[in-house]
Amino acid sequence: MEGNEKADSLARIGSSTDFVGPEPFCGVSTSCLKAELRIWESSMIDANWRAISTLRQSKQFITPCKRITRSLLSLNKVDLSTLTGLLTGHCPSKYHLKKIGKLTDDTCRFCNIEVETSEHLLCQCSALIQRRLRIFGKGVLMPNEIWSTELKKVKNFIKEVIPSWGEMHSHGAAIAHTHSDGTN
Repeated sequence: MEGNEKADSLARIGSSTDFVGPEPFCGVSTSCLKAELRIWESSMIDANWRAISTLRQSKQFITPCKRITRSLLSLNKVDLSTLTGLLTGHCPSKYHLKKIGKLTDDTCRFCNIEVETSEHLLCQCSALIQRRLRIFGKGVLMPNEIWSTELKKVKNFIKEVIPSWGEMHSHGAAIAHTHSDGTN
């Protein structure tokens, strides 16, 4: 077929020459572009998070993750506030309350040995080992394990340890003296 031979001949000539025109000369699928944008976005978020020189306590617990962010944003206002406070250190722990001038003592209300920080309560307090073991499956945790665990477990743990924790943001030092049994 003479027409096909002519088309094949022109195709060979065309493929042997350099492309002239806008790039890319072959199509790129929308899904490929979206995947590349997600990778770029994730790398920029990670780079910006690492570049911030402050936020010491937040960085102990938090690493950027869309799945966990969606999970946090689905919580009610009180639970979101409780978890955000715990993970950032801006919560009614005795350390924070002392730092803002509401208490003079920051010793843990449970073990009476260490400074009561979010990390101490969630990860290390020797008086809370049994509760952590029951709720998290481990008696002692690393801060990064808190972020990767089910947020419902973190919420349940702190509510069991200090039942009025979610209300503490507005009451401050008065509740900071509350013990695990709800007494002052």
